Amino acid sequence: MMDVRLKLLRQNMLNTAPAICIERAEIVTRCYQEMEALPAILKRAHSLRAILREMTIYIDDGELIVGNQASTRRAAPLYPEYSVQFVLDEMDKFELRESDRFIITEEKKKRLRKILPWWSGKTLRDRALTIQSEKVLEDLNIGVLGWQSNISSGEGHFIPDYDMVMKLGLRGLLDRVIGYMDGLDLTQPTDLEKLIFYRASKVVLEGCLDYIARFSELATIKAKETADPVRFKELNAIAENCTALLKHEPQSFYQAI
Repeated sequence: MMDVRLKLLRQNMLNTAPAICIERAEIVTRCYQEMEALPAILKRAHSLRAILREMTIYIDDGELIVGNQASTRRAAPLYPEYSVQFVLDEMDKFELRESDRFIITEEKKKRLRKILPWWSGKTLRDRALTIQSEKVLEDLNIGVLGWQSNISSGEGHFIPDYDMVMKLGLRGLLDRVIGYMDGLDLTQPTDLEKLIFYRASKVVLEGCLDYIARFSELATIKAKETADPVRFKELNAIAENCTALLKHEPQSFYQAI
């Protein structure tokens, strides 16, 4: 039989209408505009750190494992760095589609129409199409080739080195990156290339730690607000686990998750 907690979380999810979240799109656009001169890897890193520091976070009733990718439950963030034209073309149709319907307010449409045109000619899709031959583009248009999703989203197949993160923790990984940076010989061209990668890694790890710290603080606040003694203990456990992860590698399965 399904646990009562899981039933509640599942029902809350099913009772929530899918919606479009524009927080990520606005943050990424601002970062890319402010950092146009930076290499792509650094722009991506700074954007991710800004998202993790600024996006809305929440802890739903009954949740034991925290983290969210959009400002509300069952909301879809947008990735303008990959492709924007389909959003501009279909914005007024999101709520009318037979499948994959998404609610989006007129205010959000207005804000998106203000920022998305800036990405014209700068997206992954734009760059990918620019380097194709006329024959490939012709095959794409008539449907012989079907790789549109690969150039308009963050789709990929990779396996992160979870083992290293479990052994070192995010803090330990950050310390390792800083150590690598300190050991570089910047008179060597190859080390200059490494420096850019390490700078990006440092920025991303700082963002991850800030994200965890925000959930620790939020769980502590919610624990003080609840009158349920069981939930009080659960929220305190979330805060303690997050605080621990700011200092060292996971010490339990719960922390690892």
